[in-house]
Amino acid sequence: MTGEQATSPGRVTEILEQRAAALAQPLAEPEPGDALEVLVMRFGSERYGLETHAATEVVIGAVPTAIPGAPRSWQGIVNIRGTLYPVLDLRSHLSLPAAEVPGAPVGVVLARSYAGLTIGIALEQPPELLRIPRRALRPAAAGRASLGRIGGVLRTVTDELITLLDFELLIADPRLTPQEARA
Repeated sequence: MTGEQATSPGRVTEILEQRAAALAQPLAEPEPGDALEVLVMRFGSERYGLETHAATEVVIGAVPTAIPGAPRSWQGIVNIRGTLYPVLDLRSHLSLPAAEVPGAPVGVVLARSYAGLTIGIALEQPPELLRIPRRALRPAAAGRASLGRIGGVLRTVTDELITLLDFELLIADPRLTPQEARA
């Protein structure tokens, strides 16, 4: 008996109707706690995410002014409505390769720590807002070459290869603090 003979036309119809019924079910909306809202910043082919609870504002068109003598991770400061914010160059701080075609930043993301410190993160492209299901989060790969350069600020990676940053650890990095010159 061949496979065609084993499945009658009536059985095929029944199977197809079951599959159609299963596919016709509406997708369940994720529970509010089942997804993270993330602001995704692109640096070349790399994508880094910042949870929206840390991001307070995206300011397109804000261009930092350089500060002589500042650590190379700091791109400068930006004046937003009369308040000065330091602007972090995430590409430089994470030792990412230089941009193939360097361009001026398109703006900054202002982010606030739990302690109330607000900094800007320079944007090379406008960010996108995504809801990432928690089931799509994967532990950071310990063998990843860039982990040593990131210095512990990598929290997790998504199925879409978006690296989520731990903002609190990022701004606590001692390399971001200017060091006193020793005579």
